[in-house]
Amino acid sequence: MSVSQRWYVFDRPRFISFGTHASPSRVQMATRAVVQSWDNSTRGLDASTALDYAKSLRILADIQQSALFTSLYQAGEGIFDVCDKVLVIDQGRQVYFGPAKEARPYMMSLGYADLPRQTTADYLTGCTDPNERQMQPGRSEADVPSTPDQLAEAFRKSEIHARMIAERDAFKAQCQSDDAQRREFEEAVETGKRKGVGKKSVYTASFPAQVSALVRRQFQLRAQDRVDFIVSYTTSIVVALIVRFTFLVIPSFETDYHSISDRLVASTS
Repeated sequence: MSVSQRWYVFDRPRFISFGTHASPSRVQMATRAVVQSWDNSTRGLDASTALDYAKSLRILADIQQSALFTSLYQAGEGIFDVCDKVLVIDQGRQVYFGPAKEARPYMMSLGYADLPRQTTADYLTGCTDPNERQMQPGRSEADVPSTPDQLAEAFRKSEIHARMIAERDAFKAQCQSDDAQRREFEEAVETGKRKGVGKKSVYTASFPAQVSALVRRQFQLRAQDRVDFIVSYTTSIVVALIVRFTFLVIPSFETDYHSISDRLVASTS
């Protein structure tokens, strides 16, 4: 993973955006989970760094033989090409799920005009936007699926949908029939567990160990910029002391308040 290697080389990264500074921790904290979900993890990165980050996720999936679901902000064509499959959702309806390379031709087969200047990701999302999509010459919304329900129904009748269902069923049948592979997976999980983790636990590390690792990693990240680290913690301590000393005055204030109230009551009586 060239990205993480470059981040590890320098003791203190300089002249990088906040997103670039934060993203190494996401890659470094990746576990051996079979299924992983990455939500908008490239937001704040420049185009080249976002592409390197997407490639690192591709390498992570290939090495660990895991499935990664990721939602990316303004994914370029290079990022789109590293994905195996793409999911297009329109108002909660699944309008496409299949090979990434077949997504654009599929939308064009429905009657949508090809827009060569748009990236594939923008083109797919644009096909679900009534204000952005364009029909092929001679076609209109009358003969082209345009609503979420129509797009979902068209996809269910497509050959790609039938192929995805067949792939899913074949994979489930393989997993159920291959007892040796399942036992090997269970043994690997048990071997990877640390001390203090129960046999029935789904985690490889205990809760205290997870908290300790996160706290230690957070201090390591903050320590990369010593000035910000010192200023932020000094400010927090000073603010805490000011608030504490402010509340120390409250008891005397309450005593004075009650004494003044007693005097007022005595004078009126």
